[in-house]
Amino acid sequence: MVRLYTRHSPAIFSYCLYLSGNRTQSEDIVQEAFLKLMATGQNGRAVQSVRAWLIVTARNMVLNHATRNREVAIEGLSDAVFASQSDTELAMTVKRLLEGLNMDDRELFLLREHQGFSIREISQMLALSEENVRVRLFRIRKQMREQVRR
Repeated sequence: MVRLYTRHSPAIFSYCLYLSGNRTQSEDIVQEAFLKLMATGQNGRAVQSVRAWLIVTARNMVLNHATRNREVAIEGLSDAVFASQSDTELAMTVKRLLEGLNMDDRELFLLREHQGFSIREISQMLALSEENVRVRLFRIRKQMREQVRR
């Protein structure tokens, strides 16, 4: 379990932070997702893709928390998320573009571009058709390009 945590926790945390904008909440969700993964294994249920399972579980927890607390925006997203990038201007542009997306589009974009999931994997995780995922990603990218041109 330690290896799984070491391998997957940074990506899960980053994903949660992008969605929620809340560092403490994201840390808690990562811990809780891994606890649920352990419980799933102890119940004898097999998980085909650990990373995908953790993403879906973390996503559901972020959405549940947002629904309970009516916090859907990422205005609180720390600039420290982008501190590792060398181009500050690029980082601010990316942050602005992500903030301009609604939560569903932001999530879809992050799963594809930040987490590197395939169209098929995303369609399975979000219960959407592959064509729907492709079309929405196309529209999101188009919207982001238009924002950059302004």
